[in-house]
Amino acid sequence: MTEKVFKGTTIGLFNKVVQRTPVETGRLRNSWQPSVNSPSDSTKEGGSNTIETTVLGSKIGDKIYITNNLPYAKEIEGGSSRTKAPQGMVAVTVAEYQSVFKGNVINAKRGK
Repeated sequence: MTEKVFKGTTIGLFNKVVQRTPVETGRLRNSWQPSVNSPSDSTKEGGSNTIETTVLGSKIGDKIYITNNLPYAKEIEGGSSRTKAPQGMVAVTVAEYQSVFKGNVINAKRGK
């Protein structure tokens, strides 16, 4: 159950970050890079690893990262996109961790 909750929570949170990323050209949204045990330094769009593939391939004890190394990602996270992501993408999602985690615990207990 622990692994299911860990992976479900991580996938859910990472997908929220990506979906909250504002789209003008799509480059920023497509440049999120999931990785295990060390952050990616890539700026490659549409990395070869999807969130699900990366997380499902991890194990308890691994550190799972999602990074976006485009030069303007930090500005967007800081609120420079006043109409599309005024509170950023990551900070808003991190604030929802408890509710996502609790939901995954409940689902795991129910066998979902």
